[in-house]
Amino acid sequence: NFRTLTTPDPVQFTCLAVDSSGEIVCAGALDPFQIFVWSLQTGRLVDVLSGHEGPIACLDFSKDSGLLASGSWDG
Repeated sequence: NFRTLTTPDPVQFTCLAVDSSGEIVCAGALDPFQIFVWSLQTGRLVDVLSGHEGPIACLDFSKDSGLLASGSWDG
């Protein structure tokens, strides 16, 4: 099966991470400086995380706890 993951406005993504269960996918954006979170079961955007002051450079989920770590050009 394929899912089309969309955002409210066009965005250029710089990185991607999938949690260990394969249920959540996150993508970091070049501009705006946000992280988009989708459910792979439904294909729906479930959250948009903000707080970085530069483009998102990397994302990774913790294997044990499912926490998401993000790195950005803002240092």
